[in-house]
Amino acid sequence: MSWGLLRESLAPVDVGAVAETLAPAVGWTPPQVMHGMSFHQGVWFRGVDEATARRLEEGLRALGIGAQAVPLAELVDPPRPHLVRNADCLEAGLEIQEPTHSFQLAWSQLGLLAAAPLEEAVTERRSTPLFMRSGSSLDTPWGRRSGEGSYEVRHTVELWALDLVTVDVAARFRIRSHEFYYDYLADRRQPNSAANFVLLVQDLARYAPHARRTAAVDALLADPNARVSPREPIFFEEEVRWHCQWLARGGPPVEIVI
Repeated sequence: MSWGLLRESLAPVDVGAVAETLAPAVGWTPPQVMHGMSFHQGVWFRGVDEATARRLEEGLRALGIGAQAVPLAELVDPPRPHLVRNADCLEAGLEIQEPTHSFQLAWSQLGLLAAAPLEEAVTERRSTPLFMRSGSSLDTPWGRRSGEGSYEVRHTVELWALDLVTVDVAARFRIRSHEFYYDYLADRRQPNSAANFVLLVQDLARYAPHARRTAAVDALLADPNARVSPREPIFFEEEVRWHCQWLARGGPPVEIVI
């Protein structure tokens, strides 16, 4: 059976320094230790045997780094997120509105609030006028307009994603800040999606104070104008998956350092 080390915190560590100290304890070279810590921020050293996992756990704890040796087969596999474009925060729960129906998620069922600003590549098609020289008095300095052409522009945009995971890690819903309607805010609704997104996060945290929260959620709750560094989607996914492991195990919220 393959094992791994489930971290107890996502606080950054000096991987090089850890590798130098930990390598002799497990009979590895420092590069081998660094390799085992490099690819999965929440679960290190995937694929080792139980005896090695136990030695790694002991060595990490000696360095003040909490991690638990676990069989990989025990790790939960969170579902893919289901995109939500409209929902109402009601006293009884979150009423999610789909195109053909709606359903309610009781606040007690909400186990994780995970948010992050993500960088996404966007391609836009833009039009441009085409001109041709004809020698006519109707010509512009560039020639007579003969139609329109188009070209593509690629750039990166920053948007917030919010994942809501149920306590049993059976369902996962995603809200994208610029695609959510925010109708439920009524007269509290602001003229921009960024401000409305903060209000939504505040409401969810108020109705579900028991839910685990990622560091970015805590940052927005502490300061609605907080500047949180954007993340690549793959790292946000790793963060969500790590929280889901502890959610499934009944672990308490852990302070995360951005």
